[in-house]
Amino acid sequence: MQFDLFGSAGLYAPRPLALAFMPALATVILLPFLVLAPNALGLIIACTCLVSGQILYHWLLARSL
Repeated sequence: MQFDLFGSAGLYAPRPLALAFMPALATVILLPFLVLAPNALGLIIACTCLVSGQILYHWLLARSL
């Protein structure tokens, strides 16, 4: 899902894969830090905000369809 300067799509991804990428990436980053370094508060907050933002985006998307 990449667009050039003229607005045409160069790469395509299936919609479920594209929408699940960021929450999955944040979870993969967050889980080891929760286990190995529970005092890494900044990273934990950042990943939690990323996942929360994506959940909000999915909820708003579901409401609009």
